[in-house]
Amino acid sequence: MRKSLLLLLFPLFCFAQFKTGKDLIISLHKKNYGKPCKTLAFKQTTNKYRNDSLKSSTTWTEYLEYPDKLRIEFGDTLKGNFVVFKNDSSYNYREFAFYKKDENKNLIMLLLGGMYFRKIDDVLKRINAEGIDLSLISEQQVNGKDCYVIGASKPDSNIPQICINKSTLLLESFTERSNGALLRVDVAERQKACNTEVETKLLIYVDGKLYQEELYYDTKFNQPVPKGKFDTKQ
Repeated sequence: MRKSLLLLLFPLFCFAQFKTGKDLIISLHKKNYGKPCKTLAFKQTTNKYRNDSLKSSTTWTEYLEYPDKLRIEFGDTLKGNFVVFKNDSSYNYREFAFYKKDENKNLIMLLLGGMYFRKIDDVLKRINAEGIDLSLISEQQVNGKDCYVIGASKPDSNIPQICINKSTLLLESFTERSNGALLRVDVAERQKACNTEVETKLLIYVDGKLYQEELYYDTKFNQPVPKGKFDTKQ
């Protein structure tokens, strides 16, 4: 009887230890710091949708190094159309010629793994800067799964938030405001790798409508990134 009661109360004890979203982020950071793969290289099928209809499908080639470096080569890699994310900025190139630099904190890269290669104070500061209220946490169903929701005390899909799967303690979804729109990213599929699970499919919604589907394949884990991939010549 006592054992059964303890099993029933265990989920409550687990939730009780996370009184705020900040508590959960600190716990995840302590558990995973420095453990995921440092680098990834992969192909990506990028399907873009408009009004629930597929409008285009292209292949991207990507190189990632946590916590803050990412290069995306669009289409034919020999044509030189790519973007480099580095040091909270994005550097855009057309036909190998630089043409634009923008500020870009890249929340998705932080939440998918970059946070585990940064100091916790920096992680908390970056999440807070995205308008996610770290004092709030709740339990909700997200995509049919039980989740901790950081940034919301009750169901509200219109505010910035981070959803962590209660069973796996992996990112299930997050919502941010971007260029005046509400952007939601759902992790749809993963594969086991790098002492954890690595995303193989993301769904991106803009103002509630499917905007982009990303399918990752031919992934290489913890391999050296080719020299010069993160250069940002202007």
